[in-house]
Amino acid sequence: MIVLVPMALVYQQPDLGTAGCFAAIWLAVMLVSPIRRLHLLAVIAASPLVALFAWHFVLHDYMRERLLISYQPERDYFGEGFNIIQAQIAIGTGGLFGNGLAGSLQSQLGLLRVRHTDFIFAHAMGMVGFVGGVALVAAYLILLWRTSRVALLANDLFGRALATGITALLFFQAFVNMGMNVGLLPVTGVPLPFISLGGSAIWTQFAALGLVQALLTHRRRTAFGRH
Repeated sequence: MIVLVPMALVYQQPDLGTAGCFAAIWLAVMLVSPIRRLHLLAVIAASPLVALFAWHFVLHDYMRERLLISYQPERDYFGEGFNIIQAQIAIGTGGLFGNGLAGSLQSQLGLLRVRHTDFIFAHAMGMVGFVGGVALVAAYLILLWRTSRVALLANDLFGRALATGITALLFFQAFVNMGMNVGLLPVTGVPLPFISLGGSAIWTQFAALGLVQALLTHRRRTAFGRH
């Protein structure tokens, strides 16, 4: 229940995307913690009811409207839905190999707003195309596989929970950002790890990787000392 405190504070900013990051980290850490599975299953089973309650009594009106427009952007073509439509056009015009560093026509004409942050994936797809997008997804999968492996090899519960939480954070951010760029998920302002413009976010992500590397180094030193 402690996680609800920072989640509530972040939500009041308001920042629904970062609050979702907290929830993803909490759930991932719980999965690797020595808690009774019955309690975890009870939380998962109650999730639909919690989501329904949050939809009606927690989310602000503009948040609900933004979530709905994410799946029906034509409802507000020149408002909230404009950038969603332009992002999908930018991805489509990227073709197989992209348009080069100039990017899509939407990026060149400034039609794709916040293309360096929230919609960086659509901007990148306009430059490198489908092949480049697949390569980027593959790079993230390799990174997540490596951090997951560190979690599995951790010497203690703290190390396993820390590496798992960092893996969940990076996965959630990458999945949500790409999903909202292609129209599968609502726009929540979650950055694309290591790519979206933003000093504090990038510093935090690299610091997280540094912690994972420290866990791996500590394990190797411990294993060497045993021999």
